[in-house]
Amino acid sequence: MKAFKRILLFTGIIVFLFLGILAYSNLRDASPPLPEVVGPSYGNEPDYQQRQWWESTAVYQVYPRSFQDSDGDGIGDIPGIISRLDYIKGLGFETIWFSPFFKSPHRDFGYDVSDYYRADPEYGDSVLIDSLIREIHRRDMKVVFDMVLNHTSDQHPWFVESRSSRDNPQSDWYVWRDGQDSEPPNNWINALTRSGWNYEPQREQWYYSAFLSFQPDLNWRNPDVKAAMFDMLRYWLDRGVDGFRLDIFNFIYEDEQFQDNPWTLRILPGRDFTKVKGQNRVHNVNHPDNFTLAQEMRSLLDEYGHPHRFMVGEVFGNHHTLKQFLGTGRDGLNLVFLFDISDFEWEARFFREQIRTFEAFYPYPYQPVYVFSNHDRPRSISRLGNDLQKARLLALLQYTLRGVPFTYQGEEIGMHTGNIPIAQAKDPLPAAIAEMLPGIMRNAIPVSLNRDNCRTPMQWDGTVHAGFT
Repeated sequence: MKAFKRILLFTGIIVFLFLGILAYSNLRDASPPLPEVVGPSYGNEPDYQQRQWWESTAVYQVYPRSFQDSDGDGIGDIPGIISRLDYIKGLGFETIWFSPFFKSPHRDFGYDVSDYYRADPEYGDSVLIDSLIREIHRRDMKVVFDMVLNHTSDQHPWFVESRSSRDNPQSDWYVWRDGQDSEPPNNWINALTRSGWNYEPQREQWYYSAFLSFQPDLNWRNPDVKAAMFDMLRYWLDRGVDGFRLDIFNFIYEDEQFQDNPWTLRILPGRDFTKVKGQNRVHNVNHPDNFTLAQEMRSLLDEYGHPHRFMVGEVFGNHHTLKQFLGTGRDGLNLVFLFDISDFEWEARFFREQIRTFEAFYPYPYQPVYVFSNHDRPRSISRLGNDLQKARLLALLQYTLRGVPFTYQGEEIGMHTGNIPIAQAKDPLPAAIAEMLPGIMRNAIPVSLNRDNCRTPMQWDGTVHAGFT
């Protein structure tokens, strides 16, 4: 019987993939029309001296775990980062964005936070964080922290208490809902396209997680949660942080009526990730209340002046949606990542159309963000067939266009995507995908789905361990 069920599941997956390809080929969503103004907006910008610092900065992303190890334990740390600040400064970067180094069980390597106020002991402590901020500012650079606001780790004290009963002080701090008999409360799916609902026996209720089950979503409709998160942001701003990168910001609010998402013919995800597996995720992705939250957070950051603070959002959607996160250009998120161009095709026509679209949708005071790689995406030179000349041309394009360039550590030296087999993956995503497949298919999961391959240690020199440790 189990073998029959696996065969049936395998057949279903094949049918779904076939229908998805068919739907994607014949029923592709129309691209949003371009605004009337399609010319470049260089002439509309103020003089360089009159711009805010974030409008003309260049950002270098550090993934702390794999950047520089100072004590030989094989894990990057804050002292290691401090020892390399002159290197980053020498490259010409003015801003450093750090992926999370807060206390965490590391099931998703920092994107599952268990304490927003403390550094994880693997990386350092509060004294070292202060030293890091101070040393960056001493070099006339800016520091940006990565903030995971949508969810916490299931080991966070808030969730530990919340899951324990229905009548504790944190009982309503996460998204809880009664199910329908033994079924989840609604049809919402998570990032892996399976149900986003997880049953908790202690409460006899379901909690929602937009990503993995150990990353429960916070209930931002609870005023206490919102106040706690705003207080946390103020804490880091008061300690000197110049801005925040906001992880999956467009997932924070869900429909408060918990309506089922409508169906769509799209099976495979498009670039905006809102329509997938036959579901149009209008009720749990890009909810309008997220746009309002962007304005509220901008008001918070604008309380801090000289220098002004800023936010860049990791959000997904078409350009009409992305622009709503930016407001008028002065009252929403300062920047949003424009991931369309990171999925580049090496054709002049592709880049021409992307630049034309960006200039049409984001004239000044908006600023396009040009990013080709990060801790979730394969290295750009690997996608270019390891062609050094193409990589140089891509960098030239990135740093001469109007907008704000973001560069991931190692891109400047042409680091390649790794080739770590799925069986050896530490990244939780391949393991979660494997659980959904029959055993015969698990070995067929492409290595490219393993994000470990773009998080390999920084290569500093030709010595043992490439100078990383």
